[in-house]
Amino acid sequence: MLYIDTFLSLETSKNILFFPFNQSACLVGMEPEEVGEPKRCVCCARTIEKRKLDLSCTLKDFSFLGSGYPLYFSFLKYCTIFLSLILIFSGGFNMITNALYGNDCKDSSEIPANSDEVVCKKNWITLLSLGNKHDKK
Repeated sequence: MLYIDTFLSLETSKNILFFPFNQSACLVGMEPEEVGEPKRCVCCARTIEKRKLDLSCTLKDFSFLGSGYPLYFSFLKYCTIFLSLILIFSGGFNMITNALYGNDCKDSSEIPANSDEVVCKKNWITLLSLGNKHDKK
């Protein structure tokens, strides 16, 4: 109960009036390049009006946050490039060889109507999949 009473005290209700200023002061952004003293929050002394970062900004623009942020985003960029190259070369090679050398999937006309055997039906998905050449070594 002591915590609730403290929260509802008169001092806290006065500080709630400063909440919008504190909220905008805690946003991520660059300090403004204005001449003169910028507006600051009363409780934390942070700059209230900050410049937002564009989506097309360079990694150097994140350097005001510390060295970890540009390094993290460059790591993500290189991981995406590396995984894309693996997908293009390895996945493309596998799909082409599955389509050219695979002959385990049958057309609907080749499957007998009264057959109880499980048969791979040929369509664009099974044609490119590994199931089309599962007997090949």
